[in-house]
Amino acid sequence: MNPLPILIAAAIGLTACKPSCTDAAYEEVKAAVAAKLTSPSTATFPPLDQIQVTSHQSDTLCTPNFQGFVDAQNKFGATVRVDYFAATNRKGKKEAFSVSILELKQR
Repeated sequence: MNPLPILIAAAIGLTACKPSCTDAAYEEVKAAVAAKLTSPSTATFPPLDQIQVTSHQSDTLCTPNFQGFVDAQNKFGATVRVDYFAATNRKGKKEAFSVSILELKQR
């Protein structure tokens, strides 16, 4: 019997229980992007799996970049799609994320 499939399943099960730095960073990005919108309370973000993420993660460093979109109302009350690119940085597990919004553009 090959133990490799059992080891892989065990490893996936252990890592699935721990929230990744990318999930936490995405929450910070959503808050930062919403704060830049005309009507932040109307912001609707897609799930993390529907945006592009470039993630760099180690035991002490977490620096994912996010390229995605948000739907929100503009000053006329119309719902528009806004594209964004945001970079994040966290130097330690107990440190807060630093979020830089590099691009915010309405379609």
